[in-house]
Amino acid sequence: MSPRLADVIRTQLPKLQKIIGTLGDVTSISLLAADPDGMDRYRVVLQNGATEWDIKVSADGKLTSAGFHPVP
Repeated sequence: MSPRLADVIRTQLPKLQKIIGTLGDVTSISLLAADPDGMDRYRVVLQNGATEWDIKVSADGKLTSAGFHPVP
């Protein structure tokens, strides 16, 4: 993980735990799109809902961007 992303996650962690924690255990993860620039989208299905995650990995293999939103 890049140092910048690690700092962002540390500050957002309490909020993320409240949101994600209510969704329960992960039941499946599916790759929805793999973009040539490295930004991939995943659908994560949990016991009480689903989210889509946009994840970007740099050329050196570090996670540089991550964001999610609930989906119906």
